[in-house]
Amino acid sequence: MAFLDWTGVSQVGVQTMDLEHGQLVRQMNDLHARWTAGAPRPIVARALQALYDGTLSHFRHEEAHMRQHRHPGYDAHCRIHRDLLQTLTRFRDAFVKNGSALEQEFFDFLEQWLSRHILEVDARYADDLAA
Repeated sequence: MAFLDWTGVSQVGVQTMDLEHGQLVRQMNDLHARWTAGAPRPIVARALQALYDGTLSHFRHEEAHMRQHRHPGYDAHCRIHRDLLQTLTRFRDAFVKNGSALEQEFFDFLEQWLSRHILEVDARYADDLAA
């Protein structure tokens, strides 16, 4: 069973964003599967970097889309993205640069990110941006 289940989840209604959210969840699941299987550190590091790169790309796309549609919550949403990216960066750097282990705390963060950000925060802009 996957770490995070994306099937049947209400999506934001913007096809490109929904596809990217699905890709992020797949990357989270891939990273978790490699971690739980005890994959070698370089393999886990590649999966973590893929998630980081996908997140950065997605945030840029989402923010551009929000800017294009003059979404009133743009500034606040960008701050949330910045905070999420800072946390992800901290975990990534601790693992890749400092040799720290990935702990359950990291996967709790990912789960919270899915449930609070994608399913709640991103869902708020669905009506404005689906047009």
